[in-house]
Amino acid sequence: MGFANLPNGLDFDGELASIVNLSRSLQYNLNLIEGSWRIGNSNFTGITGMGIQFNAIHWQKNKAIEVVDYKSVVTTTEPGNEYRDTRLHYTYLTFPFLIETNWDLGRRSHFFVNAGVVAKVKTASSSKVWANNENGKKVKTKLPGELNIRPVTLDLLLQGGVDDLGFFASYSPCNLFRNNKGPEANQATIGVQFYF
Repeated sequence: MGFANLPNGLDFDGELASIVNLSRSLQYNLNLIEGSWRIGNSNFTGITGMGIQFNAIHWQKNKAIEVVDYKSVVTTTEPGNEYRDTRLHYTYLTFPFLIETNWDLGRRSHFFVNAGVVAKVKTASSSKVWANNENGKKVKTKLPGELNIRPVTLDLLLQGGVDDLGFFASYSPCNLFRNNKGPEANQATIGVQFYF
């Protein structure tokens, strides 16, 4: 699990990064299949597999992502009519290609670090808002339109840790949205993972 942000390149004051609710914007990774092989007689191992990645980006309460004239844009509600919650959700199938090395720490413990790329294929996406209706009840609305999220992309990934517990940092050099179909945004995520 990691905390996600959407900078413009490495500008964390960009259009989307400046409206992300960082404490609630999360990424969940689950690797379902894994394969590995030692590279010659070295201390390096190649790792691949297949998994699934869930991203839930929450915005400031008066912001949302909507499709206007076939483009994904940030919209703002009127003062006093803010949403209770707004979220952009997108899911990928993931295919990691990593190189790993590790060091024995003794007592059946080891430190590892790996790095590489993760190819991603989008499987679903949605933009939703929650607001109060005329009776004060919380109502969810899925905003219409195809969100123009890039169907195929990749992350640069760095992981490290001890035994079954570690950290990860990832960055996508590709824009989240298709060219000229949405704001400029490159996802950056840091978090912790459990390896089993």
